[in-house]
Amino acid sequence: MLSKVSRRSLLSGAGAAASAAILPAAPVGATPAVNDLLAAAMHPIKPLPELPWRWWISNDGETFHTDEDSRDAILRHAELDGGHIIEARQKWFDLYVDGDDLYSAMEGHNETEIGEGDFISPTDEQLKELADAVNRVISAWADKHKLNEVAWQFGETRNRELVSPPLPGHGCDP
Repeated sequence: MLSKVSRRSLLSGAGAAASAAILPAAPVGATPAVNDLLAAAMHPIKPLPELPWRWWISNDGETFHTDEDSRDAILRHAELDGGHIIEARQKWFDLYVDGDDLYSAMEGHNETEIGEGDFISPTDEQLKELADAVNRVISAWADKHKLNEVAWQFGETRNRELVSPPLPGHGCDP
């Protein structure tokens, strides 16, 4: 059984060798779309960079908004009404699919054709080769269309604190 891993942990060199082993050169007379697909399957999966730490504020301690580069900058927002502040970094969407995902999708698409019979029986290694090629195509597609792969969720947090609003007559009151 294959386990899910993030794009970041894939080694582009090993995956390229596996893709080259299963993807032949474009057939004579292949359409541009076939050539593009074969080229995309050889696309290196680049490691995703670390996302920066940013400071965020929340009125309820659950939903954070308004990010700033520094604690001092976010404190200026919190000084008006108080709130929770946190240092956090967002995370990347996981666009990786594994061999089991692909096999389940193919099996589901062929459910009526299978009937009482058997479906294809690839080995774990064959499913890994397929997943490597498909993940390279996904990576090339995301790069080509310059998709924003940053999720609206924190991957890591630290330095959470509650900032009390100013007392009446102190601070920002007129």
